[in-house]
Amino acid sequence: MEKVDVTVLISVRNEGEYIGETIESLLNQTYKNFELWVIDDGSTDNTWKVIKSFNDKRLRSWRFNVNLGMTKIINWAIPKIKTKYVARMDSHNVAKSDRLQKQVNYMTTHPMTMAIGSNYSRIDEDGKVLLVTNFPTEYRSIKLKLMEKNLFKHASMFIRREVYDLAGFYDPYFRIAQDYDFILRVAAKYPVGNLSDVLITETYRTANLSQRFRVRSAWEALVVQVKGLTKYSYPAWQSIYLLRGVGFLGKSIIYKFISK
Repeated sequence: MEKVDVTVLISVRNEGEYIGETIESLLNQTYKNFELWVIDDGSTDNTWKVIKSFNDKRLRSWRFNVNLGMTKIINWAIPKIKTKYVARMDSHNVAKSDRLQKQVNYMTTHPMTMAIGSNYSRIDEDGKVLLVTNFPTEYRSIKLKLMEKNLFKHASMFIRREVYDLAGFYDPYFRIAQDYDFILRVAAKYPVGNLSDVLITETYRTANLSQRFRVRSAWEALVVQVKGLTKYSYPAWQSIYLLRGVGFLGKSIIYKFISK
């Protein structure tokens, strides 16, 4: 076996129903030179039991007794990772069997690219397809539109470990939009891209974090956009995208009150 050069990182909380399928999809990858880190962020269901049911030497697991939140968990893990690449993954997401192989191939042939994502499909709990994304793939196109909205699926991200040292870790202020802030910061200085392939399937649940904290999610996205203009040197003309952020925040507040 070749030297392990990829660490797949999962932070999970109360996902006992889904985490097993997520882990299986990763352990069954065609690319074998990776290790899988699964961190239980204070689950109160059977998540930890499911994680420990797997007997595979590539799997390493940790359990926190309190809920720290994804941002803190990832920032705790990253300094400990010594592999060349970090692949992100979330529970209630399943990776296609060739996901890692395709992303390793791309990064090998594009040495200047610091992070690569992919398209994804979203299904409901009955397996009905709700969405298939069509993200821009080229760096130039992404940088022109990234201030408008996040053009990456965090669970599909494949990142050079060195970029965390160059661009910084995840901002602890953000509980939900930490991925948007991170990729906006990276893309301001370094090439990023998306594979056109659909490499992730997400099971949509109304109980997921962004839905339960819809207003917070909209607020954080708006803060990220402001940071893009004031700290990450995105051009002033892209301030027009703040209108979209303000509108989304307003709709989220209205939705919260009418859904009570």
